[in-house]
Amino acid sequence: MQLPNEPKDDQFTAIIRALHDDRIDRYLPATYGNQEDALRIYLWNCALCEAFYLPLHFAEIVIRNAINNHLIERLGDRWFENRTFIKILNQHYQDDLDDLLQAELLRHGDNLTCHHLVSE
Repeated sequence: MQLPNEPKDDQFTAIIRALHDDRIDRYLPATYGNQEDALRIYLWNCALCEAFYLPLHFAEIVIRNAINNHLIERLGDRWFENRTFIKILNQHYQDDLDDLLQAELLRHGDNLTCHHLVSE
């Protein structure tokens, strides 16, 4: 996390109040009830989340592309129109695919490819 400096002592209370006690309270057991230390742990948790963001982002892209490549191998470039494939999806995912397909058709028209769907 890009915090240039830890908050000053007089800022802790204002920050905790602005974030709301409920957000900080979950860290209190680890700090024996010390709110300032709980805020430090909260900020540390934010820094961890930030550190994982980019690797998780790339992992998601790699997984999406791997699934897409497999579907292309099995069903062709227009796998999203394959009735057998669509029927094996539960209704929720059929609806999601249909909604995505409609939105991407509006955006790309006849130029729509599976890669447009995968990136969205």
